[in-house]
Amino acid sequence: MRDPKPFCEAMTAWSGAATMALASDAESTREWRHEFAEHWQFIERAIRKSCLLERLLYGGEKLRSRPCPVHKGRWSGITSPPCKHCGVGPTCQCNTGWLPE
Repeated sequence: MRDPKPFCEAMTAWSGAATMALASDAESTREWRHEFAEHWQFIERAIRKSCLLERLLYGGEKLRSRPCPVHKGRWSGITSPPCKHCGVGPTCQCNTGWLPE
């Protein structure tokens, strides 16, 4: 997989431009920018916190479809050492609840 970093940087630049208030903005545009900024903050936080998204983008993994026999599809947190079934290794010590494909 190609490095997703340029895409992530472009999304950050795009969202910054979309939420930047301009003196020439109409009231409806100011309202849209404000609403968009609130939604984007929520989405960006979810993206930054997602171990799954990190594995998909940077690890090149496919979405897992088989539940771990121990954790039964529930994320069980960051632990050390990771679960021998659903843990993901040295860079991310989380038990995903799902078996690698």
